[in-house]
Parts: sequence; C-alpha cells; structure tokens
Amino acid sequence: MNRQPPASRPAIIGRGVSARTPRDFARRIIAWQARHGRHDLPWQKTRDPYRIWISEIMLQQTRVETVKAYYDRFLERFPTVGDLARARPKTVLRHFAGLGYYARAHHLHEAARRVVRSGGDFPTRLESLLELPGIGASTAGAILSLSHDEPHPILDGNVRRLLARLSLGRNPERNARETTRLWTLARSLLPEKAGAAYTQGVMDLGALLCRPRDPDCGHCPFARDCRYPRSPEARRTRRDPVRNRRPSREMRLLLIRRSGRLLLERRPRGGIWGGLSCLPEIPPGQSPRQWSRQLLSAPVGHLVRHPPWRHPLTHLELTIAVFGTEVKPGAGSLSSRATRWVTRRELGAEPLPRPIQRFLEGS
Repeated sequence: MNRQPPASRPAIIGRGVSARTPRDFARRIIAWQARHGRHDLPWQKTRDPYRIWISEIMLQQTRVETVKAYYDRFLERFPTVGDLARARPKTVLRHFAGLGYYARAHHLHEAARRVVRSGGDFPTRLESLLELPGIGASTAGAILSLSHDEPHPILDGNVRRLLARLSLGRNPERNARETTRLWTLARSLLPEKAGAAYTQGVMDLGALLCRPRDPDCGHCPFARDCRYPRSPEARRTRRDPVRNRRPSREMRLLLIRRSGRLLLERRPRGGIWGGLSCLPEIPPGQSPRQWSRQLLSAPVGHLVRHPPWRHPLTHLELTIAVFGTEVKPGAGSLSSRATRWVTRRELGAEPLPRPIQRFLEGS
C-alpha cells in the first residue's frame, strides 16, 4: 500500500466534523454511502483499473449524466488498454467528441501507448500511475481506491468543497496553502480499510448533498458539526471566493464546399476543441474573404454569413459565426497541411465538435 499518513492524526477537524476520531469520520461516510450513495453507475460494476481510469478521466470537469452517455460506447470500441493504444488518434477523438477538454483524450491515448510499451499491464502502484500523462494525485488515488479497495486520499472538486466547508465553514480557495492544508486533512481522515466505499462516499456526499449551490445540509451526516452556514442569508456574510464572470469570445469559421466536398481543418492540440476536425477558423485581423483566398490559393465568390449562435463552454462563452461559399470544381490548391476535403459520407467518421456537427446536419 502506498499511503503514508502523517505521524499524528488530529482528533477532530477544527471544531467542524466533530468526528471524535478520523475512524469515526470514515465510519459515518461509509455508512451514509451504503444507504444513500450512488450504486448504479456503469463504472461501479467493475474493479478493472483500466475501466475505472476511463471513468475518472471522463468525469473530470464533466457531469455524471453526460459521462454515462459516453462511457459504455467508448469501452465498447476500446475494451482494453491495448485496443486504445492501437487506435488512431482521430478515432479516439471521435469517441470523445462532445465531452470537452480534449486534452484528456490525447492524454488517454498517450498513456495507453506507454502502458503497452511497458508490457501491457495497467499500473497498480501509485508512483507508476503518476508517471502517466493526465493522471494527478487525486485521479491516481481514486483509481487505486476503487479498483483495489486501498485507502488513498483524493481531492477532486467535490471533496475539496466538502472538506473546506466542514473544517473552515466556507468554500475552498484556490491557492497553494489551502490545497496543501486540504491534502493533509484528506490523508489524516483515511480509514485503514474499505478504501473503495470511503472514496465513493466522500465523492458522493460532495456531489449529491454538499453541492456548490443549494446544499442539502438537512440530510448530511455531519449536519450538526459542520461550520458551513445552513441558511442562505448567513452564507452571504461568509468570505467565499469571488466568481468571475465567464469571458466571451467570437469564433469565425468558414464553410467552403467544392464538388460535394467540404473543407475541414484539424485544430491545434492546445486550446478550444484541441485536435478535433472543424470548419477552418478565421484568424483575428483577417476578413473571411482574405482567409478563404489564402487557404485555397485562389479567389472565392460570394460569401454568405449564417446567423451566429452562442455556445457556452465551462470557462468561456463562444459566439460562433459561419461564412459559407461554394468554389468551382478543381479551383484552388490547399495551402495548409492541416486542411483537407472530405465527402459528406466521410464526415461521419470525423471527430467534430458537437456544435459544429449540429450546424452541419442542419445546413
């Protein structure tokens, strides 16, 4: 077992969570999970660390209900780490398209390839997991806890919020000092066994009851001990992190058709929709006509501006505007290796962002 708890454990978490010992805290978590936690999620039906890894990566910054629609389909296509490693990057992205944060898909593929190069057995040691791209300490701990029943600390967003509210009476702040403090607290509360039930319990308690807004304090097993105010009026007097308004950005795209084919562009791995296929984006400072001529190395005809629409991302509000045109058969030659012509039939095999896929289906 790879856990190294502090030499001495605190008897309580500050005044909050007056679990008289860490063992009592874990006991309450496990008991609540058995009666009220989630037990019907697809990834709860396995102890295979590969499958649990897939679920943990998909669940990063993504709602459970959204992941459920992708998880089984992804594993049907890539049932083993070897199947994932051998797949083409475009195929992996196509089965991830719609989940967002596409660096996760790139990391999944690269990690699978490293596992196969190392012998093909998915790692079962914390240190080995942490060497794989896209796996941090919390994800590694969750994988080992849920697959091998080992007690490892986790500190995903739900657990951060739960522990901060219990011990400090407020939502967590995003700074190194508080992160270190919460990791120390998370380690100190681990049970000696039943790691899977405990890990699932703290995740479920944070997700189901200790919600970011409108927490269900009345049904929490720590309702009498928690420092977080139960009334909305009292919460407003607490020092909570300031939530900045989501920034906005305009994205201008080109819809260029030629002889029944459509021009697509592979997006850079960094940034929005990284690595996916998309309509070519018009850079800032370029007009739609100028960029069309540069892409095709030829003049273009009339450009039609489609009605723009908004598409919210987690940290950004996109306004998408599409400019369309049809060019003559054989006209122009592509100036970028990232662009290519695809037929309508080939379009179904492309990893398209969901809003672009919907737009093309209606155009």
